[in-house]
Amino acid sequence: MTAGRALDALVAERVMGYKVVEEKIHDIDNFGDAYVVSKSSIYNYSTSIAAAWEVVERMRERKVLVIINDTGGSYRARFFTQQERWRIDEWVARPDEALTVWAATAPLAICLAAVKAMS
Repeated sequence: MTAGRALDALVAERVMGYKVVEEKIHDIDNFGDAYVVSKSSIYNYSTSIAAAWEVVERMRERKVLVIINDTGGSYRARFFTQQERWRIDEWVARPDEALTVWAATAPLAICLAAVKAMS
């Protein structure tokens, strides 16, 4: 999946906990346990490092840690639960292909890894 509005909507739903709708009168309303947001008001999570860092903070609220590496030509990211902390050193040495994401930008790597972790 590439950076853009489709990925931003997926992040908003799966990671941030929003219910995404086509359009609505207000940008954000609270309905029960989920906030409802219009597609046009979703942050640019996959292209803005500031918005992507909100994804990191949301995952931290869930006690899920992230490691992000600049590999010299791309970025790699993976989220870990508190119970998996012991695997971090192992991952740095030998990244697990199934759970690690490589991307051209840090925001994209963060978003793809977060969606994968929440799937």
